[in-house]
Amino acid sequence: MGKRPDLGELYNEKAVLHQLVYPKFGQTKTTMGLFAVLTGKFKGQSLGVPNSRMTAWGYNLEKANLVLTLQYGEECTIEFR
Repeated sequence: MGKRPDLGELYNEKAVLHQLVYPKFGQTKTTMGLFAVLTGKFKGQSLGVPNSRMTAWGYNLEKANLVLTLQYGEECTIEFR
């Protein structure tokens, strides 16, 4: 078994939800959220996160409708590479 490749530095920053993305006009289930990073090296930049890569309270949000789970302007912690 080979050595796991280095995926780079792991960042753990505060962010705020500023937009939800819908797959098609008129659909009510979201597919991703756009977050504005508030702290650290990437402060002020936006980060798009698909539902399938989000977790909250220990649950994966792949099948969740983010409209019912998150609120605009809500501050959270994001972890990314």
